[in-house]
Amino acid sequence: THVSHARALHDYLTNRGHSVFFSDETLANGGTSDYEQAIGKALDQSRVLILLALDQKDLESGWVDFEWKAFNCELLSGRKDGEIFTLLHDVNIDQLPVALRIRQSIKYSPTSPFDSFDNLY
Repeated sequence: THVSHARALHDYLTNRGHSVFFSDETLANGGTSDYEQAIGKALDQSRVLILLALDQKDLESGWVDFEWKAFNCELLSGRKDGEIFTLLHDVNIDQLPVALRIRQSIKYSPTSPFDSFDNLY
């Protein structure tokens, strides 16, 4: 499932010492039900946003769309230094919104996800 791939990425990054926001874990552990506030705070504190898109539907999700657009606006305004990466499986670059096409995209392989994750470094 999509969540298992996101969890694998979360675990990969946290095992390497990175602080990572992962809604299924972070929101549950933080005891908050105010998703918008928690996500906004996480975006404010982040320097990197990784968008994992296993199919086109992932790009059309309301929260995913909000998160990357808000983060991108902060970058473009100069209020934030950082980067957006996309990990793509069954999504071509030309299917991405223009604002994401100019960012680094990495092919994601569900059968060997750690190879894809290693390309983030």
